[in-house]
Amino acid sequence: MVSTAWYGDFVFSGSLVVPAAERRGPQTAILVRYAGFSECYKLVLDWSNWRVTLIENHNGKSAELAVVRVDRMPVGASMRFYVRVREQQLTLKIGERAIVAQADLRIPGGRVGLAVRSGELQFSNLAVTGSPSPDYVFHYNYALPAALRKQPLWHFLNECGNELRTRYPAFRTRGQFESYRQHLLAGVRRSLGLDPWPPKSPLKARLVGKLDRGSYFIEKVLFESQPGFKVDALLYVPKHVEFPAPAVLSPAGHWWDDVFYPDVEQGRHIGLVKNGYVVLVYDPVGQGERAWLGPHNQLRKQIGLAGMDASGLMFWDSIRAIDYLCSRSEVDSSKIGVTGVSGGGFNTVHTALLDPRVKVCAPNGYATTIEALVKRATYGCCGHTPNLCQYGDHGELYACLAPKPTLILGGYTDVVADRVLPIYARSLAAYRLYGAEGSLSYFLDPDVGHTYSFPERVRMIHFFNKHLRGIYDPDVAVKAQAENELLKRESGLLKVFPDGESKGVAVVELVKSFLQRNQKIVSPPTTIAEAREFQQRIREDLISHMGDMAPPSPPRVVSDDGVLGYQAVRNIMLETEREIPVPLQVHWPAQDTPVRGLVIYLQMSARYPNGSRPKREMIQALLAEGLVVADPQVRGSGSTVPAAEPTFQLLSLAMGKHLFATRIFDLLRVVDF
Repeated sequence: MVSTAWYGDFVFSGSLVVPAAERRGPQTAILVRYAGFSECYKLVLDWSNWRVTLIENHNGKSAELAVVRVDRMPVGASMRFYVRVREQQLTLKIGERAIVAQADLRIPGGRVGLAVRSGELQFSNLAVTGSPSPDYVFHYNYALPAALRKQPLWHFLNECGNELRTRYPAFRTRGQFESYRQHLLAGVRRSLGLDPWPPKSPLKARLVGKLDRGSYFIEKVLFESQPGFKVDALLYVPKHVEFPAPAVLSPAGHWWDDVFYPDVEQGRHIGLVKNGYVVLVYDPVGQGERAWLGPHNQLRKQIGLAGMDASGLMFWDSIRAIDYLCSRSEVDSSKIGVTGVSGGGFNTVHTALLDPRVKVCAPNGYATTIEALVKRATYGCCGHTPNLCQYGDHGELYACLAPKPTLILGGYTDVVADRVLPIYARSLAAYRLYGAEGSLSYFLDPDVGHTYSFPERVRMIHFFNKHLRGIYDPDVAVKAQAENELLKRESGLLKVFPDGESKGVAVVELVKSFLQRNQKIVSPPTTIAEAREFQQRIREDLISHMGDMAPPSPPRVVSDDGVLGYQAVRNIMLETEREIPVPLQVHWPAQDTPVRGLVIYLQMSARYPNGSRPKREMIQALLAEGLVVADPQVRGSGSTVPAAEPTFQLLSLAMGKHLFATRIFDLLRVVDF
């Protein structure tokens, strides 16, 4: 498959060369990717029937929007076409026939990619407002949207993201790589609140129901991943296999239950159990029957100050789910695999990284990077592990799976599988150190976006067969689910928690236990020397939690009106790092008021409205006390409040550029001035 992408409105005209019959394949397709979640338009040239079909694809579900017949042409002839994307309208023209797609096209920033499948593409007359990229799968998330590039904080974050591409060490020797892996694992565990590991309390697992589905059973299971923290799970057990059998943990993604859950999630579970695997799936924190715990991102904010992370809770649930699998007599505990898509792909990578019992993994819909997520600039639940970029990016996480057999999956138009090829190349360098290049593979389904399609399932099952069963035959047919096997949540058939039973303790109880286990009792200092040592230790500890702070340096003075004197207001514009603007006003008291000192007055009134005195009134009161008042607007306040602020905050957190910490940095630079 050949692809190129352009970003911005464009006009694109060219030709497709009619191939010889033996080289045609079933069809040629021009894929036009637009910036929805996982959608694309596909212009399909059916050589056998000489027709052109415009198809809209959404999460693997396709719909024909228009069909145009074309005249039969000889081999080698050129079929002219014309594509225009402008103002959310896509125009496709074949010869003199035009197809216009206008309904809900959604192209923010004009982000579009073109690709050709099973054919040779020639083009000319290309007019674009953006730039082509040869590096990415479908070239999505190639550039920050134009509107955000004009905002100082998004521009800052994008520059920091670009530097991640070359920040981490090359893997040259196995010893160097092993040392790096230990460094990364220690950092990731600390960021997730899993260092030290929580104690493995009794699972208290019990069976609360069972469904007979013909060739397999679905058992309804409850277990406790931490004391009182209940997890509902479904165990798919095949009937006609020899036990103990290989098992697969199949973590769910962040899906709307009755829209995507039946096909994307159940289809995978049923496909695996029909092919002889014991399969366990559980509701992640904040989803399904555990939605009462609160949304993923809400929990992240609530528990972050304690040193915990919502993703850490989820990965610990996965580790305890593997404990449960290994306790079952039907399971061969030496043959455990993990696979999932979207949030389940995120879960797969980390569970395989943290738990050595996982022998093979197949993450799907999660081959992206923090650099790409910054350019995507939209909200997401996953990939925002605090301070992750101080240790590595997602490519380093994949690399640290070596030499574990890993299949990286993605849809060709998947917005969060946009870095499959760079991640594969980065990981391959690590696998080579173990002579295990054959244990790393990737597969892109050319026809889908953010989903777990049947072709992806087939590749996954063949990969698992090879590495868990010692059987590899790509021609073996993979059994799929029948449509009537898919059950909706609303049917109640998959409900696990019995009516009236407590669903366990809330996350706040886990926070209390975490703090009790990890609290440090410090004796108060008794001498001035001890007090100074204590202060220095606390200061260093605090700075270490601030993340990836820039080295201190005096701010650049962009402008200064130099106004001095009684009742004067001096206006200054500072730049602290990477041209981050920090406006500063300095207010002087009246002439008859003795100057007693200077105070920096910081009020985040836009973010923290409260019942305190208005800013102007407070400044006047301080001036009346004889204080010169410096009033800075640190980043994220005043004119630098970023658009999509929740997304910005999460990405800053992952990059180790916490918004709180960088505001402190700005304040210290104001003090320097």
